Formats: sequence, C-alpha cells, structure tokens
Amino acid sequence: RGASNTYDHLIIRGFAAEGQSQNNYLNGLKLQGNFYNDAVIDPYMLERAEIMRGPVSVLYGKSSPGGLLNMVSKRPTTEPLKEVQFKAGTDSLFQTGFDFSDALDDDGVYSYRLTGLARSANAQQKGSEEQRYAIAPAFTWRPDDKTNFTFLSYFQNEPETGYYGWLPKEGTVEPLPNGKRLPTDFNEGAK
Repeated sequence: RGASNTYDHLIIRGFAAEGQSQNNYLNGLKLQGNFYNDAVIDPYMLERAEIMRGPVSVLYGKSSPGGLLNMVSKRPTTEPLKEVQFKAGTDSLFQTGFDFSDALDDDGVYSYRLTGLARSANAQQKGSEEQRYAIAPAFTWRPDDKTNFTFLSYFQNEPETGYYGWLPKEGTVEPLPNGKRLPTDFNEGAK
C-alpha cells in the first residue's frame, strides 16, 4: 500500500537500486541525495534515459551491480519545435506541458529551449494529493562549428507529494487484539 512520486524505484537487471542515488545521474553528473531525499526528474523534461550496465557502469564508481541510470536533459535545437500538451485521467489527474525550441538568429549561433509542466492529481489514499510544477530553460551559444556552450537549468517544486506510508500487518491483514481492523480508507496522514 502506498504510491508516491517522491522518488524513483530503480531495478536494473534484477538488482534493486532504489534509495541509492549513486545509481542516478543527470547529464553524466551524479545526483545528490539518499533514499527519501533523492532528486526526481520528471520524464517529460528529459530527452532520453540511458541505462549503463556491465563494465561501463563500473567506470562511474560505486553503483548497483545491475548498472546505473543517466538521464539526459532536453537541449536547444536550431529547428523550430512547438509542443503543447494537455492530459486528464483518473483520480482527478490534470497535466499541462509545453516544449519550445528554436534558433534565435538566422545563422543558428544562438538557440534556446523552454520546457515546463504543471500536474495535479488525487493520490490513492483519502486526503492525499500530488502536485508538481517544473520548468527548464536552456540556452546554447555556438561561436563556431567546433565549439558550443550550453546553459541548462531546472526548477521543480512539489508542494504535495502524495502518500508514501505503510501500515503494519496487525490491524490490516490480521485483526488487532480487540478483534477490530482499521478501515480500508484509513490514512494516518489525512488532513
């Protein structure tokens, strides 16, 4: 019981890497954090995710034997990109996102990308909500064919992260000493 968007559970080739930020990288740099304070990058903000396994994963130092995850941020393009999305789903899910990119001049020396999203949903447990807001502006300067400088930034705010709790066996699966059980909609974190 319990579903949360607070952090990712990562299992690579059968090896659990959850709660161990040494397995999570962003643009080749290790994400800081450990277990409950791991950084979670929303997938909409990523260009791709790379799983490095086998001998190449050892080059990055301490990690799970299964390998590691490298997330790659969206980069500015010189080709026009204009995307807007709207989502709706169960548990009152509403999400909107945008992704814009283009060259700022005719020669493609300067380019930008602006990606963002806003999401809100009710969590599985009564009285719990999930909210996420993220924006990632990026800028690239290409002074010549062999040189480019890219500025990447990312801001994410999660005022409500859902519920990641658990209840013991006693009172849920097995009755309490008084013979009663907790109601199925019980949430010790309810407002």
